Amino acid sequence: MSYQLEGTVEKIGEVQTFKNDFKKVELILKTNEGEYSNLIKFEALNKVAMKVTDSLEEGQHISASFSIRGNEFNGKYYNNLVMYKWDALNEGALDSVEVLNEIPN
Repeated sequence: MSYQLEGTVEKIGEVQTFKNDFKKVELILKTNEGEYSNLIKFEALNKVAMKVTDSLEEGQHISASFSIRGNEFNGKYYNNLVMYKWDALNEGALDSVEVLNEIPN
């Protein structure tokens, strides 16, 4: 299932590389819902992670498409928001970025 959230890129982390050349980058999206702001952490994987570092900048307003993944480790449960596409909403920015074959199931 796919979800969408609009906000401003607050922070982009460093690309992390793991076994088998698996790549991940975390980014924070600031949303303004009502009176308070929310800071939402997303992760981007492999080719999308590289596109994030090449195409996005802090302060950019985007609409992020993402999926929710969950897993269990040592009796604890974790959720991840995995961004696979975004549309830039700032004037003069790239219109849309989507990396094919990277959409998570």
